[in-house]
Amino acid sequence: MDGISRRDWILAAACWTEILRGQDPAYFDRETANEIEAIADAIIPADGTPGARDAQVIRFIEAALAGYDKDNRDLYRTGLAAAQSARASLFPESKSIAGLSPQQRTKLLQLIEQTAFFQRVRLHTILGYFGNPKYGFTLLGMENSMHFHPPFGYYDREAAQ
Repeated sequence: MDGISRRDWILAAACWTEILRGQDPAYFDRETANEIEAIADAIIPADGTPGARDAQVIRFIEAALAGYDKDNRDLYRTGLAAAQSARASLFPESKSIAGLSPQQRTKLLQLIEQTAFFQRVRLHTILGYFGNPKYGFTLLGMENSMHFHPPFGYYDREAAQ
C-alpha cells in the first residue's frame, strides 16, 4: 500500500455517512467479525486513545465490503483462512485470532503483514478509524461541523498585524 488516495477518503466518508444514517449492513457472521475486529484492533490498539474496536471499525469494514469495495470480499475470505492457518501453526493451542494475547496477535500480524489481505485490512482500518467523525476527527483535531474555517497558516500571520 503506497498511500491513501483522495478517492479512498471520499468513499470512506460516504460509507460512514450511510452507517450513521442507520444503513449498517452486517456482512460477516459473528465469528468472522470478531476475527477481523481483533486484527483491526491490533493495528490501532486502545493505548491512551480509543482503538479500532472503540471506533467500531468493523462496521466500516462490513459496509465497505457490502458496498464500494465488494471486489475484495474474496480477498478477505481467503486471506482470513490463511491467517487462521498461520495462527494455528504459530500457536497450536489457540482457537481464534481474537483469543490470542496482544503479543501473540502482534507476532501473527508480523508474519502476514506483506500479504494483500493484511494490506487491505490495514487500509480499511485506517479509513474506518480516521474517517469516523466521533473518533478519528477528534484525534486529528477536526470538528464534525458544516462550517468552513480556513486553516491557520503562514498567511494568517500577516493578516493579524
